[in-house]
Amino acid sequence: MKHILILMIALIGSGCANLDLPSPGKTLNSEAEPGADIDCNLVIGRWSGEKIWNAERTSKWLATYQANGDLQIDFTTTNQGEERQETYMGSWDCRNGLLQTTTTDPHLETRNYMYRILELSERFIHYQVITANGLGPKFVSERVR
Repeated sequence: MKHILILMIALIGSGCANLDLPSPGKTLNSEAEPGADIDCNLVIGRWSGEKIWNAERTSKWLATYQANGDLQIDFTTTNQGEERQETYMGSWDCRNGLLQTTTTDPHLETRNYMYRILELSERFIHYQVITANGLGPKFVSERVR
């Protein structure tokens, strides 16, 4: 403890107290934008996933992302033993590690979502909802061949 205190005093005294430390997820001297290494072309295709919200509510989906930007998501939601199936149609865009979707549900409600892509490979996509209040739930989808 005594050595740490001496080191801190030495750093402050030498003018090195204002260190340029990386923020989480970045490295020093990194000029690349966050998500710049994500290959958005890998999103094109069919993806399935499942989210267990709680013991009584589960969502499953099959999403088809077309190269022309069209999107179709077939949802199956089970809530308290009752199953509901819906198809959402819309569009998608991916840039700098962000996936944006605009879909219309069967009740003609338009929904806009923004996701932060955490990981994208030939087999899996890990992504997280971005909301007005910050980050929301995380999801995983697996490519369907």
